[in-house]
Amino acid sequence: MTSSAVRARTTVELMAEAGGWTCPVRVTRSFYEGGPEAVLAEVRSVPDDVGGLLVAGHEPTWSALVRVLGGGRVKMVTGAVARLDFAVERWADVAAGAGLLVWMVAPKLLDAAGWPTRARPRTTPQGTERTDER
Repeated sequence: MTSSAVRARTTVELMAEAGGWTCPVRVTRSFYEGGPEAVLAEVRSVPDDVGGLLVAGHEPTWSALVRVLGGGRVKMVTGAVARLDFAVERWADVAAGAGLLVWMVAPKLLDAAGWPTRARPRTTPQGTERTDER
């Protein structure tokens, strides 16, 4: 699940490529324009048969979202990744205080581990398409 912004969509593509994940990606404008409640509304609408989510968006919403969900006070810098776990049966039950911040990784550590954190130009049938970088 990602914001409609190019940088967030590219982040999801890079993470999926690096992780070898194949799954549908929901693109939503509400992540770009909304706060934590807009993100929670999207998460709560996920079907219950989905076992996990990767969600990409923007600051300051992401730091506020981690805090609201129970992860404490954090600063989600551009390119940071965090894992929150929820002891809920349904996505509709995700609520303030229901999460546990399991880990958070800064982009410098991802770079050092070899995970691609910068957008690269893509070759398309029409030529090279620029993507924005962090």
